[in-house]
Amino acid sequence: MKPVLKTTLVDEIVASIMEAIESGEMKPGERFPSERALAEQWSVSRTAVREAMKALSFSGVLEIRPGSGTYLKTQPTKSTSPKSPQRTSPSFDGQDMEERVQARMILEQQITRLAAQHATPQAIAAIEKACKRIEKCCEQKNVNALLKADYAFHQAVAAAAQNHYLQEAYERILLAGPEWFGITRLPFEQRAADAHNHYDICDAIKARDPDLASQIVLLHEESVWERYNSYYESPLETSKI
Repeated sequence: MKPVLKTTLVDEIVASIMEAIESGEMKPGERFPSERALAEQWSVSRTAVREAMKALSFSGVLEIRPGSGTYLKTQPTKSTSPKSPQRTSPSFDGQDMEERVQARMILEQQITRLAAQHATPQAIAAIEKACKRIEKCCEQKNVNALLKADYAFHQAVAAAAQNHYLQEAYERILLAGPEWFGITRLPFEQRAADAHNHYDICDAIKARDPDLASQIVLLHEESVWERYNSYYESPLETSKI
């Protein structure tokens, strides 16, 4: 299988698996390597591998057998191959939405605090690079690129925290995709309105100020979700967090 690029995670994993299947590298009935082995092979988290496997299982491509492993169920054609794991994303109600937002906000505060304490120069450089990508996307009004740049920023901050348990938990929420949080429903101007906050978060991490970093990220997320609330029938109450 071809190497996986970290920047696209689940989509790249799905694409790599589908390419291996269509090329005949993987045969029907063949057992896949373990999540751990694939994660190490592609240098991604086990959560990302797991989400890709679930997406392909829901699409009828793979069969997950508890206690046994994951197997190639059928030989899919290009017309039935999943283009993105988001096709299998389930619907959610207001309660589920609120719980996801609460979990993300709580995790982001702790992750940002740890990033301010443990970020290496290389990690800070990755965060700064993501900030510049966000700024460029806003200038170009490139919606899809902005969503990817925002994801890259939060992924870089999570990596800087140097806690793989928190990183995996956080990635699981991020991997739900922007549609889960209604991002694609907002006008571009609203999506980009809080983009400058990413630089503020980065500066607090560089200053090694965990309290300030945590405070900025909380204010940032509260501002973002306030904008999103008007697009849902059941507004979220971020004050409960």
